[in-house]
Amino acid sequence: MLPRATEHRGIEIRYGYDITTDNYRANFALPEELRRRPGFQRAIATNPPASTAPGKNHASGDTEGEALAQARSMIDSHLGDV
Repeated sequence: MLPRATEHRGIEIRYGYDITTDNYRANFALPEELRRRPGFQRAIATNPPASTAPGKNHASGDTEGEALAQARSMIDSHLGDV
């Protein structure tokens, strides 16, 4: 099965079925720079959790919907809107 793609908040998510793990998998790349709301005071900088660090990230689930929901949640956490 060829991977398909969708977009969430400007970030492309490529997803499909992974026969080796018998799960659906979603892959996406998080940007280095976080988008901040105007007027938002930046808190003390801390390293983001490894699961939402900039660069290539992966999410998986038993269904296509679960994998995409997890990927969207990780993107929202990285961009600051939980």
